[in-house]
Amino acid sequence: NWDVPLWYDNLQDEFIDNILDKIYSIEKELGDWKHYNVFSWSDKFPFVNKLLLLLKTMYGWYMEELNYDRPEKIYIRGWLNILQPGECLPIHSHSFHENSFLSGNLLLSNSEVSTEYVIPNYSTYCGNYLAGKTKGSVLLFPSWVEHFVPVVNEKRYCLAFDFSPESLDFVSGCPYPKIVYEKRNATLA
Repeated sequence: NWDVPLWYDNLQDEFIDNILDKIYSIEKELGDWKHYNVFSWSDKFPFVNKLLLLLKTMYGWYMEELNYDRPEKIYIRGWLNILQPGECLPIHSHSFHENSFLSGNLLLSNSEVSTEYVIPNYSTYCGNYLAGKTKGSVLLFPSWVEHFVPVVNEKRYCLAFDFSPESLDFVSGCPYPKIVYEKRNATLA
C-alpha cells in the first residue's frame, strides 16, 4: 500500500486507431510540444471532444474515489510524445508549482516497454510502477510523480496531458479548453 493515488483505465482500440490515424496525418507538422495543445484541435478532429468527455469522466471517478472536492473549473493541456527506435524519455515530472494537480498518459500504440513511475517508498522496495503496454492504456497520476520511458525498439506514440485548476498561460499559443463541473454533471464551457 502506498500514498500515491493512481487511476488506470483503457479506451477502446477502434477509438485509439482513429486518433492515431489523425496523428499520422499531422505528425510532421507538430513541432515542439510546448507550442500546441491537442485539446484545442476539436474543430479539426472530432475525436477531441469524445476524448475530452472520456477523460473528464475518469477525472470525476478519480476525485470521487478519493473523496476530493472538485474545483469549479479545470483546464486541460495535451501534447504528444513520439519516440523513435533507440530513443527514451528521461525521468521527469509534469510540475511542482502551486497549480500542480493531476496528469495523465494515454498510450496510442502498443509498446514493448512501460512508462515507469517512481513511487516514493514503493519503488524502493518493489521497483517502479509499470503502466500498461497496450494501446488505449490510460494512467492518471499526481503531477509531481516522476516517470520515464526506457529506450524503445519500435516507434511509440503517447498522448500526455495535465489537468489544472488555473489556466496556465505560460506556454504561449496554447489555449486551454475549460472543463466546468456543476454538481456531478460536467459540461465544456
